[in-house]
Amino acid sequence: MERHFKLLLKSIHSDASTEEVDRYLSMLWDVLYGLRIGVTGFVQDEKGVYLIARDFVLEAVKNFGTVVDDDFDFVKYVNNTKEDHFWLIDYENVKGPTLVRYQR
Repeated sequence: MERHFKLLLKSIHSDASTEEVDRYLSMLWDVLYGLRIGVTGFVQDEKGVYLIARDFVLEAVKNFGTVVDDDFDFVKYVNNTKEDHFWLIDYENVKGPTLVRYQR
């Protein structure tokens, strides 16, 4: 099983609105995709926005923020979260990988 990392992004403030986060993550995802850096998704809580990536991706993205959880179970988080929204990358989209915001 591959480990996931939870990286607190330093480029967006913790009280950003959903619209601001959507815009920021869309731009960030475009950059990451252009660099061929595959990430799993993003989550947000009161401390800020986190990038979720597998352990082997960390070296490419470590300058974006600070690792706060180096064994983050993203599947468990998605299945059990009470948070309003999170973002996943749809790698099966026929037009190419796409950032998708999910809401409960």
